[in-house]
Amino acid sequence: MGRKRDFAFAGLKAATKDFSQKMALDFGVAYKGELNGLKITVEQHKNACYQGGEKGFQSDVRMLSVVRRENLAMLLGSCSEGNHRLFVFEYVCTGSLDNICLEILVDFSGGIKG
Repeated sequence: MGRKRDFAFAGLKAATKDFSQKMALDFGVAYKGELNGLKITVEQHKNACYQGGEKGFQSDVRMLSVVRRENLAMLLGSCSEGNHRLFVFEYVCTGSLDNICLEILVDFSGGIKG
């Protein structure tokens, strides 16, 4: 597993044009953006205050870092600055980010597959 980048909140704010291109998700919200010519999605969960605090957030970052499947968004890194807990993914224009994340979590936990 390669080391994922730690993004600064100010850089993500600029890349998403002040978080203006909002995409609603069942578990939170995501914003489209562009960083150095790369299209990205910045995701924030509804519960930005993680149960388990920073340790819980970093655990999710590690889990999402090891998941790499065909046609799924790759985690580029995260932002853990102040009270901001954001995931930064490559932008994937096909499929729903909700479905992608649910599929990853179900597969990772060994849950129901269908």
